[in-house]
Amino acid sequence: MLTPLTERWHSQLEARKRTYTLRRLPEVMPRGIDFASNDYLGFAREPLPAELFEGPQFSGATGSRLLTGNREATEALEAQWAIYLQGEAALLFSSGYALNSGIFSALCQPEDILLVDEAAHASLKAGCRLSRAALYYFRHNDLFHLQTKLARLHLARKPHQAIVIVVESLYSMDGDVAPLREVVELAETYNAHVVVDEAHGLGTLGTGRGLSVDAGVASRCLARIYGFGKALGCQGAVVVGSSLLRDMVVNFCPSFLYTTALSPVLQTMIKYRLHQLQAEPHRITQLQQNIAYAQVQSPIVSFRPPRGISVHALVQEVQRKGFWVFPIVSPTVQRGTERIRICLHAMHTKTQIDALWEALGSRELSMEREM
Repeated sequence: MLTPLTERWHSQLEARKRTYTLRRLPEVMPRGIDFASNDYLGFAREPLPAELFEGPQFSGATGSRLLTGNREATEALEAQWAIYLQGEAALLFSSGYALNSGIFSALCQPEDILLVDEAAHASLKAGCRLSRAALYYFRHNDLFHLQTKLARLHLARKPHQAIVIVVESLYSMDGDVAPLREVVELAETYNAHVVVDEAHGLGTLGTGRGLSVDAGVASRCLARIYGFGKALGCQGAVVVGSSLLRDMVVNFCPSFLYTTALSPVLQTMIKYRLHQLQAEPHRITQLQQNIAYAQVQSPIVSFRPPRGISVHALVQEVQRKGFWVFPIVSPTVQRGTERIRICLHAMHTKTQIDALWEALGSRELSMEREM
């Protein structure tokens, strides 16, 4: 028997069905060549060496980092990431969403100002809202619009108010790259700070250390966020910055304070993935060669079907031809901007890329960017 609450749930789900926006879990096993996952370097599909887990060790963290979950190995791993990513200090989180949803509560007071790229990930937007700081958006990758808003906010702010600009280095939906150097320069002009999410930049662009390192602005960013669930093929995340930043997060970030620490098993995987990033640079090189061959700027390609063709129908046709791809539809993206999100991997061959492009209907993909 439905209650008023469950009746409302029923109505909400029926509304999703009518508009073809109902989310369902996909098939457990992929069918066809994987052009959908974030496994850019192929790490996730490879078995781990058995010797990684030999010897006595805890299998679980046993508690939060502030209680029983902290270990010497954890702090050593954080130090290794700080060195690799050219930061003074680093702090591990259980996931990128946990990091993004909590960090702005640690960095900002309610009277501060957050200025966010409108195409930023949902986890960044959620974290900004939870911080209770004043929240503004600027048009995606639009430096003029960012400067206009920065100038106005800077002129009106009180002396104690901080302004924090939030961007991604590589945007997860359309695969475009932030003009990060220019964003940092604007921030410095107006006495603001920059937080950059490098979740999709790690292991994919340049040296693989993220756009902030390659652009030479790592030390000029307030915080840099790296997720391990994409190119590293595992789980967790790390925030990199100053020792002062680390202390602030340890003291004031709810999603760090009130959660169980990463399992030592996962930390072992993360340490091994860091070793692979350093020891197997050919994977990044091969990925970048595939990006160049495909004539796109990053491993993420956003393909919008021609007018009059349903994205669902096109996906079904492409899947029948042996490719594992998915539609991205409303409410994940705005209605009218539905697309197929394609991910290039280091393992793809030129023949596979050509075949997918042919299945999509064009060797030269027409990629529209949201402005």
